[in-house]
Amino acid sequence: MPQIKHPADPSLRPSDQVKASSVLFGLVIITALIVASAAWMGGSLSAVGKKMSGAMDGMARSIGLSVERVEIEGVSGEHESLVRAAVMIEPGENMFRADPVKIAERVEATGAVTHVRVYRLWPDTILVVATPIWLGQMSSECVKVIERLYAQSGDLNDQGQSVFYGRVGGCLVTGNEDGAKHCSMHVLYSLQHLGFVIPPQADAYWLGEAGPGKSFRSDDSPGPDNDFTRRNTTFMTWNLLHLARMLRAAGGIPAHGNQPEQWKDGERFGCPPADVVRDLEGGPSQRRAPAR
Repeated sequence: MPQIKHPADPSLRPSDQVKASSVLFGLVIITALIVASAAWMGGSLSAVGKKMSGAMDGMARSIGLSVERVEIEGVSGEHESLVRAAVMIEPGENMFRADPVKIAERVEATGAVTHVRVYRLWPDTILVVATPIWLGQMSSECVKVIERLYAQSGDLNDQGQSVFYGRVGGCLVTGNEDGAKHCSMHVLYSLQHLGFVIPPQADAYWLGEAGPGKSFRSDDSPGPDNDFTRRNTTFMTWNLLHLARMLRAAGGIPAHGNQPEQWKDGERFGCPPADVVRDLEGGPSQRRAPAR
């Protein structure tokens, strides 16, 4: 976790940069889900927070969707206090209210700094992969995301499981041609193969008319009004939250029968030896003859 760093010279120069990091405790929705929801519902994260203030604020408090602390890097003393006051985010607030763009604008408006970078550090309990459709397939950028996740799948958590165990995955797709379910199939299969848990109805999509046409949020697009898309996005979001909360309450996936290093060391977790499996198949006389 980044720590507050104090420069040797406490005075603030015009070229100084400020980093404000809001840190979440407990269950969170990864940035992809929030950004996608904001885009689909027609606004920024703050707009999403207002539209869902009743149900989502209560849910946020109940499952730990709140800011744990705000860290300021690059300034100290009175300048740090000035920046912190401009951030206007306090511990315990709903994370949906933390709009990085607006936070940066408020800090820059103080005139004390020339550049601000705002980071939200989200423990990735929930991952939603979003992709457009290109030639009936998910985009190359989406493929890169999955491949980079795959490159980390050999990392282990504290219980010796794949690092993605105990995490929940979903998928959002949009485009102007068919292929939404085809893309979701590939994304959701890939996520579960890496160790993510997939809840029921974990995908949502919107498709425009065939051929070139309006995007989901183009002027006069029917996308935001599509009842099917709105329903499926809502169901997916709540199912992701429900399953993530269940996993959190249970302490994740039980650490037995799924630890690669123990298997490598000879532990078989009750798996019968190969010769027993052969006997169960009926022995050599019952084996299938090779194809010719």
